[in-house]
Amino acid sequence: MLPQVLFHHRCRLVSLLIVFASLLVTLAMLVGGALAYGDAHSSRNRHAHYARTVCHPARRHGRHAHVRCTVRKVSGHGPGHKAEPPHHEPKPTEPPHHEAKRFAPASSSPPTISGTATQGQTVTASAGLWTGTAPIRYAYQWQRDGADISAATGSTYALSAGDVGDQVDVIVTASNTVGSNSATSSVTATVASSTSPGEDPTPSEEPSSPVTSPLLSETWEGFSAANPMPAGRTPGNSSSPFNQPVGPTPQVLPNSAAMVTWLLSHIESGEQPIKTIERPKGEPLPMVYASNSDPVVELVGSGGNVNGRRIRVPANAHVGETSDKHITIVLAPSDAKVPGETIDLWLANSEGIGGPLKIEDGKLSYTNGATGNITGNLVEQGDSVSSNWAAEAGVIRGPELKAGIVLHALAAAVKDTKQGPGVYPATGGDGENTEAASPATGQRFYLDYTDAEIESLGFKPWKTAVLKALARYGFYIEDTGNSTTSFRWEGKLMYEPFGAPEPFTKIGEEQGVEKSGSEYVFNLAQGVDWKRLRAIAPPPA
Repeated sequence: MLPQVLFHHRCRLVSLLIVFASLLVTLAMLVGGALAYGDAHSSRNRHAHYARTVCHPARRHGRHAHVRCTVRKVSGHGPGHKAEPPHHEPKPTEPPHHEAKRFAPASSSPPTISGTATQGQTVTASAGLWTGTAPIRYAYQWQRDGADISAATGSTYALSAGDVGDQVDVIVTASNTVGSNSATSSVTATVASSTSPGEDPTPSEEPSSPVTSPLLSETWEGFSAANPMPAGRTPGNSSSPFNQPVGPTPQVLPNSAAMVTWLLSHIESGEQPIKTIERPKGEPLPMVYASNSDPVVELVGSGGNVNGRRIRVPANAHVGETSDKHITIVLAPSDAKVPGETIDLWLANSEGIGGPLKIEDGKLSYTNGATGNITGNLVEQGDSVSSNWAAEAGVIRGPELKAGIVLHALAAAVKDTKQGPGVYPATGGDGENTEAASPATGQRFYLDYTDAEIESLGFKPWKTAVLKALARYGFYIEDTGNSTTSFRWEGKLMYEPFGAPEPFTKIGEEQGVEKSGSEYVFNLAQGVDWKRLRAIAPPPA
C-alpha cells in the first residue's frame, strides 16, 4: 500500500506545481501588460518603446511542465494604446475644401468658328471656355453636315469644293489628368462657292468683307451691355493665372506673416484694411463691347502698340471715374485680328473723369495703349495698369455677383508696393516702398478659410461669393495709389450709357444691402479675420 500512497502523493504534488506555475504565468502577463501600457502612455513620442512580457511554454520533461518568460522592449504602441498625433506633428496646411479640387474639363461656353463661309477661305475654331484642373489640352474634329471630315483635326480648316452647299461645325475635346469632355460649336452658314456660274474659278484678289460674313456676330460672341458675359464664365482661358485655384497645397512664403501684417496696416488713417465698395457708381476700369456698326476712329498716342490703329468704338463709351481715365474695348469682330481681341487705353481723351470718350476729327487720343485678348492668359496683355496684365483680369463682375459665383482670382489696388519690378504674373510695377515686408506688384494672397467656415458666418450671398473666391483663388496686387486694399469691381459705366440696367441695384434690392444715399454699401471687411490672409507663390508661368 505504501508505494501506492506515495504515488498518489507525488501526483498531487505535481498537480499543485502545475497550478502554481500557471498562476506565475498569469501574474507575469498582467505585470507585463501594465508596464507596457504605462510606458506607452508616459512617452511623448508616438513610436516610444514599451515593455512587453512574453511567456513561452518550454518542452515538457517527463511529467514536469516548465514555463519560460522574457521581458522585451518593443518599438510601437503598447497593448490597447490608442494612437494620437504627436505634439510636434505639423498641422495640415490645407483646409478640407481644397482636397476635392480636381475636376475633369467642363464646357462653360461652347466653341465658336470665325471666318468666311466661302470655298477657299480658312475658318478658325476657338475652343470656348472650360473649367477644370489645369493643364487642359484641346483636340479638334471638323464635321460636314454632322459627319467627321477626314484629317481635319486642327484648330483651322480650309473650306474646299466638297464643302460647298453644306454646313460645317467643329467638335472640341478637352482633356486633363482627371478625364475628358467634348463640346460642339454651332454650324456655319451654308458654304458658298468662290465663283458664280460661268465665271473664271480664279480666287478673287479682294476677299469678301468680314463685316458681311454670315459667321460674324455684331459683337464678340454677341455680348453687349444688355447681354454681358454671364456668371460661370470668366475672362481668360484655363491656363490664365487668374483662373487657377490655389490648389490642395498652396506654397505659403516664409515671410507671409510679415507681408500680411504690412498689407493690413499700411493704409490711410480711418480706413478699414479692405475697402468698402459703393455701387452702382462708376468703376475705374470699364469694359465695353464694340459692334460692327459702330463708327470707325483712329487711335493716336505715344505709348503702347496701337498708335494709328483704326477700330470701331461705341459712341456712348465712358472712361472710368478716376484720373487714370481707363477704358477697355473688346473689338468688333470686323476689326479683331483674332477673336476676342481687346485694346486697353490709359488716359483716353474724354469729356472729363467718368465722361464719354471725346473723338476729334475722327481720332481718339490716349497716352498708353496695348492689345490683348479676352480669351488668352491675360498676362502681358495690357499697358494701362502698372502690372502690365489685361485690365479686365480679376474684376468682380455684376452678373457673377448677382448669381453668387465668382470663379477667378481678384485684382487688387493697394497703397504702395515694393520698389522694383513686379513678380509673376506682373511684368511691371510702380511701387516705391523699400521695407523688407512690403509685397511686390503681382504678389498673390489667399484667405485661409474653408467653405464651411465662410458659410457659417451667415453673410449675404454677394459677400459669401467674394470670400469663397478669395479662399479658392486668392488675389493679385495689380496697382498702387489706393488708400487701402481695394478689389476691382464693375460699376454702371458699361451698362447705363447704353440704356442697359446695371446689376448692382438689383443685388442691393434683393439682398437687403445697406445704402448710403443712392449707393449700396458693399462692406467686405466687417466680420472677417483678415489676419488669415496668406502670401503664397504664384502658379507656374
